[in-house]
Amino acid sequence: MENKFTISEMTVDAQLLYKRISAMTEGETIDYKELSSVIHRSVTSNRHLLYSAIKLARQENAMVFDAVRGVGIKRLKNEEITSTVSSRVLKKIRLSSKLAQKKITCVNYNSLSKAEQTAHNASLSILGAMRAFASAGSLTKISSAIERSVNNKGALPLMDTLAVFK
Repeated sequence: MENKFTISEMTVDAQLLYKRISAMTEGETIDYKELSSVIHRSVTSNRHLLYSAIKLARQENAMVFDAVRGVGIKRLKNEEITSTVSSRVLKKIRLSSKLAQKKITCVNYNSLSKAEQTAHNASLSILGAMRAFASAGSLTKISSAIERSVNNKGALPLMDTLAVFK
């Protein structure tokens, strides 16, 4: 669970950054140079301050930001949040699970105990499932199932989601 903190618990610099970014409009981009001028030191060298400000803006104002590489940060528009955040996270899951599978298969399987072999195989199975679920095709399948569902009021329950892949 994410630890919540209040403005009074933040450093003065993080509070100043929070004040500036919480005034941003949807779709607005602010460059690192301007953010640095707010605190009179580099935000790229003191990212923890910006991260604290961004975290509080998300918690208190439901604002989501994305890095614009080499430029600054952008406040995402409401319609950009889902696609931007989920595509990045799903890609990270696919790549991380693929790398973990490659590492796990480097083990000398025959030298493992029966329990270790079982844990090895279970890990590979879970990582394979995560990789498969995080694909664009899976997103399409689940989206279609949600559109077909009688309740169509939100995310599918876990068992209904798993049933899509049977």
